[in-house]
Amino acid sequence: MPVFLIGLPGSGKSTIGQAVADRLAVPFVDFDREIERAAAKSISRIFAEEGEPRFRELEFEATGRLPGTPAIVAPGAGWISNEAVRVLVPRPGPTIYLRVEPRTAALRLGAGAADRPLLAGDPKKELERLLAARHRLYESADAIVDTDQYQIDHVAQRTAELASALLQHRTK
Repeated sequence: MPVFLIGLPGSGKSTIGQAVADRLAVPFVDFDREIERAAAKSISRIFAEEGEPRFRELEFEATGRLPGTPAIVAPGAGWISNEAVRVLVPRPGPTIYLRVEPRTAALRLGAGAADRPLLAGDPKKELERLLAARHRLYESADAIVDTDQYQIDHVAQRTAELASALLQHRTK
């Protein structure tokens, strides 16, 4: 069963996810890359040409393709709020919330925020809005790791420890 890393854009889901998967010697699945590969276009093009509802459909399809074996999965930041995903997988497997303040996330994203359709305009303000809308879902995760003031190695190690414990607990 996969462990899902959830959190805002800029929380470190992709970076930390790959490091955790390497530490645990399990596959890493980055939904954005999987969706781009399946759609043969970038996430920003999907949003521009087909809209957010189509992106959420592709996200749902990616969830359905996940193996039932251990893996670390970095879904999009809004994956946890996708009703269709929650119907498909009422309890989507163990979740770890990579908690970050919107200001820190905006700084991490830097110029890359321009490539993220939901962060158009003022990225910090949009991140605050997204956090307000998803806070309850994020905080309901099985575990929470604060990423604001720690180096990648520290966050990856702590997340790997939690993911390992969650995987062991779920397979018993």
